[in-house]
Amino acid sequence: MWPVRLLLQVVFCLIAYAALTDSRSSPMQVASVLFHESAHGVAAIATGGAWQKMEISADDLSGACQTNGGFWPLIAVSGYLGVAVVGVLAIFSSRRRKFAVLLAGTLTIGSALAHLLQLNADAAAVTWRMAFCCGGLMFLCGVAWWLAAPIMRMLGTFMCFYAFFDTYGDCFKAGNSQQDDFINLGAYLGLDRETVGVVLLIVIAAISLHAMYRSVRGDTPVPPRFFNFPPQYPAASEARVDCAREINPVPNSQNKRCCMDMSRRR
Repeated sequence: MWPVRLLLQVVFCLIAYAALTDSRSSPMQVASVLFHESAHGVAAIATGGAWQKMEISADDLSGACQTNGGFWPLIAVSGYLGVAVVGVLAIFSSRRRKFAVLLAGTLTIGSALAHLLQLNADAAAVTWRMAFCCGGLMFLCGVAWWLAAPIMRMLGTFMCFYAFFDTYGDCFKAGNSQQDDFINLGAYLGLDRETVGVVLLIVIAAISLHAMYRSVRGDTPVPPRFFNFPPQYPAASEARVDCAREINPVPNSQNKRCCMDMSRRR
C-alpha cells in the first residue's frame, strides 16, 4: 500500500511546487502570509511581548506584523517556522480524524479572534475567509473524512513548500528588505546572513520531510476508503451474520457450566 501513498505524496509535492508560481493559487498563498504574520504575533505574546497590529496585502502577497517587546530573535524566525509547523500539523492530521477536527477548529477560532487586532482591509477580509474555510474543513472532516484527509495533506504539503521557498527568497534574493531580519539575527548569534538562512532552511526541510515520510510509511496516513470510492458496504447476508453474532455471543466456560447445572436440575 505504501507505494501508492508515496506516489500520491509525490503528486502533492508537484502540485504544491506548481502552485507557488500560479496566480490561481493566490488564496493559499495569502493564507500562508496570514500564518506567517500570525506566527510573529504569537511568538511575541509567548515571550512576554504584545501583538499590536497586522497588515496583509493580497496584491503583492506581503504582510507586516507590529509587535512590542518579547524575544526578538525568536520573533524574527517564527514566521518561517510557523508556516512550516502548520503544514506539518496538517500532514499529520491527515492520519487522525480527531486531530484534524481539533486543528481546523483551532485555526477557525484563531482566525476569528484576529479581528481583535488593528487590521487593514485586506487582513480583515483574509481572516474572515480563513475562519470560514477552516470551519468548512472541520465540518468536512466529520461528514466526509475520505475527502478531508487528502485535502489536509495537500494543504500541509503546500505550507511546507511555501515556508521553504519564502525563507530562501527573503534571505538570498538581493535587494529584499527582509534580509535585515537575517542580518540582525546573524549579528546577534555571531553568524553571517547566509549561515542563518541555511540553518533555517535545513530545519524547515527536516521537519517537512519527516512529516511526509511518516505520512507515507504510517499505518493509516490516508483512509483506505480514499482508494476505494465509492465505499463498499457488506452484503445483507454478511450483515445479518454479524448482527447475529453480536446478539448471541458464544458463551464462555462459566456460562456453559451454568447451563449444564440448570439442565441437570430440570
